[in-house]
Amino acid sequence: MAVTTKINNAEYEYEYTISNNTGTLELQDSAVEYLELDDNVFSPFMGGMIKIADQFNASQGKFMFRGDGTDILHVKLKPVLNPDKAVDYTFVLNEERNETDMKDIAGNSKVFTFMDIDEAKFRVRFAYSKKAQGKVGDVLRELLEGYELPVDKDNFESGDLSISAIPHAFIPGINYRILDYIFYLLKYAYKKDGEVANKLFLSKENKGYTFKSLAQIFEKNKELVYEAFNSGDLVDGAQNPNTNNPPPEAPYKPYLNNLASYNFSAPPLPINNTFYMNTLVVGYDPILGTTKMFELRLKDVLKRWKTKFVDVFSSIGGKTKSCVNLTDVKKEGEFKVYSLPFKFEDCVNIAEADLVNNLIFTNLQMAMVVDGDLGRKAGTFIDIFKLKTDGNKVDSKILGRWLVTSVSHRKSLQIYRNEIVCMKAYAGPTFKEQDGTIE
Repeated sequence: MAVTTKINNAEYEYEYTISNNTGTLELQDSAVEYLELDDNVFSPFMGGMIKIADQFNASQGKFMFRGDGTDILHVKLKPVLNPDKAVDYTFVLNEERNETDMKDIAGNSKVFTFMDIDEAKFRVRFAYSKKAQGKVGDVLRELLEGYELPVDKDNFESGDLSISAIPHAFIPGINYRILDYIFYLLKYAYKKDGEVANKLFLSKENKGYTFKSLAQIFEKNKELVYEAFNSGDLVDGAQNPNTNNPPPEAPYKPYLNNLASYNFSAPPLPINNTFYMNTLVVGYDPILGTTKMFELRLKDVLKRWKTKFVDVFSSIGGKTKSCVNLTDVKKEGEFKVYSLPFKFEDCVNIAEADLVNNLIFTNLQMAMVVDGDLGRKAGTFIDIFKLKTDGNKVDSKILGRWLVTSVSHRKSLQIYRNEIVCMKAYAGPTFKEQDGTIE
């Protein structure tokens, strides 16, 4: 019979075990003082920390932390009323910290940080003098399959960047890890979707690892929207009257999906000055044997960017608008230099993909803390709407469909919360565009 506990006043089945060749700790839910699971769109690997009660140092008689990659944490949680949201994770303990109560040894505890077991597999040295060549997606798929990890081949792109012998082949240093190489590839991987070069993201899904472009994720925003939150009054089933609201496509829970508070920010001036800038791409022309340069104009990229990352969204009151305000100086007079050891055409596309990323991930941002839900994941979308039509100018920025960039699942005894961080690069139809903004 499964062991159950109450979390947020709901029934959950659970299992927590820590084990290695020295022994196994089977933990009761009451012994887990704190558990945090972190999911981030920029990394396919989850991580986090766990704090367990260790009265009278009792755990040391059953288990000793080795710190050599063989310490395994197994976490299973299953909501009894929503079994489809059950999770089953296996992690490798990364670090141990003992916290002692100076007054009472019964108050001692242990804190462990952990990483995804798949990430731990890649923390080994790259084979000395081995060359990795081919399309980035194909190289990544070969690495994953080499460790017998599942790959969703229908959603695993090859990408357009090719690691080739001329002019660039990757030969790792003697202490270079496979994990380092994976993130090296992810840093430069891109795909040309239509006329827009944009980044590819590696993600761990139910069917296996996927490798999709940002444009593909945004194109499927209607399929990926997970839930809706009401910004304001309690959700009572009324129609969405605010002009800036997204279409009522996402499910919501009456009287539950209500945002009491959140942190919201627009791009500050230092971000605007640092990341929204024309790019001068510098490379080598192997035919002429000379330096080659290309001016990547921000105003030209914005026109292409808007078709893939703004126009794919809609508001009930009209057309969405790009939320990027630029002066003529930013559009014409300022440049940063970009140079990489790849073919010149690849360098131009990588520079454009970086600029596209900056226009999205340094744009409108929001953080919120809400009641926990195991189904929330990075890389999905949430809607924020309002039941009142009022004169708040900020509504055009806050209301709409947001991409979830990170989710932290935080359980403290019987209280379970999610901290959600999300971003949005468009505004609603009532947004007042500034002089210099690209339509």
